[in-house]
Amino acid sequence: MGRQGIPQNRSGLKEMIQRKEEDIIPRIFSVGILSMKFQALLCRREFIESPVPRVFSTQGDYKSMKMGGPPLRYGCDDHWTWSRADRSRDVRLYDHGLMDAHFHPNWSSGTAAVRGTRVLNNGRYYWELRLKQRIFGTSMMFGVATKKARLHAEAFVNIIGEDEHGWGLSHKGLVFHGGKWAYYTQPFKENEPTTVGVLFDGVAGTLTFYKDGESLGVAFKDLHMVKENLYPIISSTAAKTEMHLGGMKRDFVSLQDRCRAVIISTFGTSDFGFTDLDMSRLGVCLPFSIRQYLKEALHRPAEPNNKCSPPSYRKF
Repeated sequence: MGRQGIPQNRSGLKEMIQRKEEDIIPRIFSVGILSMKFQALLCRREFIESPVPRVFSTQGDYKSMKMGGPPLRYGCDDHWTWSRADRSRDVRLYDHGLMDAHFHPNWSSGTAAVRGTRVLNNGRYYWELRLKQRIFGTSMMFGVATKKARLHAEAFVNIIGEDEHGWGLSHKGLVFHGGKWAYYTQPFKENEPTTVGVLFDGVAGTLTFYKDGESLGVAFKDLHMVKENLYPIISSTAAKTEMHLGGMKRDFVSLQDRCRAVIISTFGTSDFGFTDLDMSRLGVCLPFSIRQYLKEALHRPAEPNNKCSPPSYRKF
């Protein structure tokens, strides 16, 4: 044994390194058996290979963004849908996963809204809404709201932000909250496809909107002070309008959360929209509690209540 306890031969040095490694291997996910080296390797791989998120933007790969690149670029994919239970009777949900919201399928006599299933408080989330050519009417809106915000009105109103329970942007470029409004951006061009991005930062308490990949700046502040649960929400007064949900990303809440996302993206399999985890590819036998924790993050898209196809709208 040499100076400071370092072995003089290779075999002794190798034995000491192995003994040290055994001493520092922690349990993954608090109960697991995977080593910290495996966690670090997966996280490093994610940072190296993490692609720019796929979006609907027509302005290129975020080249026009003004706030330091794509929102939550190093986050992970998020999975949520529009809610069957929290919607106006004039909203129809289509597509696997309830991603397509159709407003006033026949004619419109008021305002209809639908909430998302994602609780936003204390997290950082980004999602996109693809608006097709039918952009017109009194108000098409996007934003966040609590459960107390109403979802239907027998009048043409700016329903998101009409009271203290909602924060919304209208396609006419106005933002609403607490029954008050303010100028925010230029009105959207009518009858021209548009993609609206929404970035909710529950840590900073801000809500920022994007239009075709370009940031419009912070619209609302102090949302971190809201005690009630906040949800994504959209609304429309115009007949036969539709919005498609996509581009959903979320920030990681911990190293544990990050490692789970990388494991699923690396070893997960996708079949007809259903994500599953191929345990055999992991090369280790995981305890039941870890398998359950991994499966909690697997995407299971919902099925629409009605099996019919979306209505075919006449183009003018």
